Amino acid sequence: MATTGFLLLCDFASRAIGGKLNIMGIYERIMVNELPVRIPHAYIVVRILIDPSEAGQKHEFKLDMVNAEDKEMMKLEGFFDVPPLPPDFEAEELRHDEIFPLYGPVFEEEGEYLLRMWLDGELDTTEPLYINMIKKSEDQKRSTNKKDKKDK
Repeated sequence: MATTGFLLLCDFASRAIGGKLNIMGIYERIMVNELPVRIPHAYIVVRILIDPSEAGQKHEFKLDMVNAEDKEMMKLEGFFDVPPLPPDFEAEELRHDEIFPLYGPVFEEEGEYLLRMWLDGELDTTEPLYINMIKKSEDQKRSTNKKDKKDK
C-alpha cells in the first residue's frame, strides 16, 4: 500500500542528476505584515512510499490546500505509475517523489491552512501551514502612522 513519506510547501524544489531531491525554504508558518498576502512562487513536494510488491501498478492521487473553513484553495489530481523492478532487485520500500510548482497562492486570512494528500481514494496525510500577522510594538505603530501621514 502506498503512503505519504512527507508533504511540504517550500520556496524551491528540484531533482538533480541521479535523482537527488533538493528542497529549500520549508514553510510551516508564514509571518506577514498585512492580509491578504500572495506568495509569488512556491512548490509542493511529496514523497510517496510504496511496497515493492506494488511494482508495475498505477496509483491515484489527489492533493489539495484548504483554509480553516475547509474552502479549497487549490487541487491537483492524477495518477502515477510504479515502474516494474529489475530481476533480483531488493528493497524494503520504493520511493516516488513529485514536485508541483504553485504560482501566486493567496492567503486571505490569518490562521491554519491544510495541505492534504489522498492516495487511492483515501485521505493519507494532512500537514498544517500557519499564516500569522506580525505583531507591531506601539513604537512601530506610531512610526508607521507618521510615515502614512507624510505619504498623503
